[in-house]
Formats: sequence, C-alpha cells, structure tokens
Amino acid sequence: MKTVLLACCLFIAITGYAQTIPKGARAITITTTLSDSAAFEKAVALFNGKGYVVNNANYRTNRIITANNATLGPYTMRILASIRHGVISLKGQSSLQDPGMRHVNRPVVYDANNTVDISKKLFIELSKIAETLKGSIDGATLKYVMASRK
Repeated sequence: MKTVLLACCLFIAITGYAQTIPKGARAITITTTLSDSAAFEKAVALFNGKGYVVNNANYRTNRIITANNATLGPYTMRILASIRHGVISLKGQSSLQDPGMRHVNRPVVYDANNTVDISKKLFIELSKIAETLKGSIDGATLKYVMASRK
C-alpha cells in the first residue's frame, strides 16, 4: 500500500497537477505573493515567450493586452490580463476573419460538452498558458472563474 501511495505521489510530482477545467469557465485567476509590478513583469515575459506579442502594457492600471495570435487556423485569440494585489486575472477573446464569416473579440468560454467548439479549444490554450505562469511563481494557486448566469 505504501508503495502505491509513494508511486502516486511521485507521478503527480513528475507530471505536475492540472485542475480539470469546469464547464462554463470564462476566466482564470492566479493568486501569488508577488508585488503587482513583479507579477506584471512575469506575465509580460511569459506572453512574449509563448508568441503572444504584447500590444498594450499599462503599468499604471496593471493591464496587459496581447495581439491576436494565430492559434487555430483562421481563429485567433488575444489575452487580456489584469493584476491587482498579486492576483493575475486572465481572459481570452477570439476573432475570426474568413471569407463569408467574421467575428471579433468574442469572449473565450469553456464548454465541456462541445468537443468541436473553437472557444473550448482556445480556452484550453489559455489554461495551458495560465498553468505555465502559475508554475513559474513559487506558491501560486490557480482558480477558474465561472461565467455568470443571466
């Protein structure tokens, strides 16, 4: 029994632990002990490193907006981040510019039941970026924010 428990702990430590994304998630928060300026710098560096060019980085408001990144064919996603009291909030917006079809800056939301939904796939990409950011900050925790019901 101890061997199995040890093996499970070792597996989690090696592979890392990622939360299951809940249906309806619309944002991700990463809680840190960093100052806002340090969290801001970490986020900007990570976005640039992942190919998301930062279009607008405002130190006074602690908001970051990336350029659209060609993520899934004609669909692109940009990341909107804000930092307050060491908490980094991430949202995604998708755009499509294809002949005959167009949408711009639609919120990216995770729908667990829809296996072909582009928004779901883009949210998974956002989640991977959030997990990487969380992993680069000692003691950081990640939480999914649910879409509000109207």
